[in-house]
Amino acid sequence: LVNQGSMAGLTQDTLATATTTNTGSISGPVDLDTGSITQTGATASMGATDVAAGTVLNADDGTVGAVTTAGTTNIGNGDAIAAIADSLIVNGGVTTVNSDGGVTNTSTVAAGAQLDSTGALGAVTNAGTLNVDAGTAGDITNTNIANVDLGASAGAITNSGTFTNDGTVASIADNSGGTFANTGTVSGTSAVSGGVVTNTGVMSGATTITAAGQVDSTGTMGDVTNGNVLNVNDGTAGAITSTGTTTVGDGAGATATVASLDVDGGVTTVGTDGTVTGLTDIAAAGQVDSSGTLGAVTNAGTLNVDAGTAGAITNSGTANVDAGTSVGAVSNSGTLTADG
Repeated sequence: LVNQGSMAGLTQDTLATATTTNTGSISGPVDLDTGSITQTGATASMGATDVAAGTVLNADDGTVGAVTTAGTTNIGNGDAIAAIADSLIVNGGVTTVNSDGGVTNTSTVAAGAQLDSTGALGAVTNAGTLNVDAGTAGDITNTNIANVDLGASAGAITNSGTFTNDGTVASIADNSGGTFANTGTVSGTSAVSGGVVTNTGVMSGATTITAAGQVDSTGTMGDVTNGNVLNVNDGTAGAITSTGTTTVGDGAGATATVASLDVDGGVTTVGTDGTVTGLTDIAAAGQVDSSGTLGAVTNAGTLNVDAGTAGAITNSGTANVDAGTSVGAVSNSGTLTADG
């Protein structure tokens, strides 16, 4: 079938080899149960389209309404003519949005289904496999496997599955479980309430770690508020406020540098390759164990300078300065043990 005019709708459900080419308008719903449909031409259009398993929809150009697919679907073919779908539900098979393709509204990917995009996606809810290979995507909610590749970008990410960012995402709205591996850039804030975020790239905005969240970083981070586990093994971070377990420097040799420490609780360890350039402030419930390099320290909790150096120390809590260490001037109104 070749349509160059106007049709009210289309149901294709007879021959397995049936083909339709649309260069005109199909205003009503399209039900593709057998064979394939190809649409070409900038002015070509189809209404809401249902693509069954084993069938093929090639919306190379023009517009198509809401697409629900369990087959093989292509939005765009990489040429200079745009192909735009209103929305997308991928219940099975593989759907590809090419560089000239776009989905205006929400895309939903079911378990077992796959969406690959080099075009422009709106918001995406993914329980299958999502690959943003290039182009853009809106906010992404991921519960299974999602990848944003180098050169691609996406909006805010909510993740409880497996997420890999090699490109640029606007923020981590919440990593509540699973893993988030960042080798690219998170340009805004990050919230980590569960799972593990591994950063070897750049997390520019402030990061907040709560509940069961963990961040391991060898890259670049902004300010961090840690309520569970933070490991700045290498690289840099801004001001750190911690009530959890924090490590600055893993002792493996590469330097970890943070701007300052505000330890309101928990235990913070500064390793031999760790450096705090600004003030370390320890509240009554906090503890800092250091074998690295500290700047000035104000301590109302527990400070153990086990090795390395520290700047001037003002102590109203419990401070221990071990042999072999070097510290600045000490002002003490608490308990001070100095073996150094």
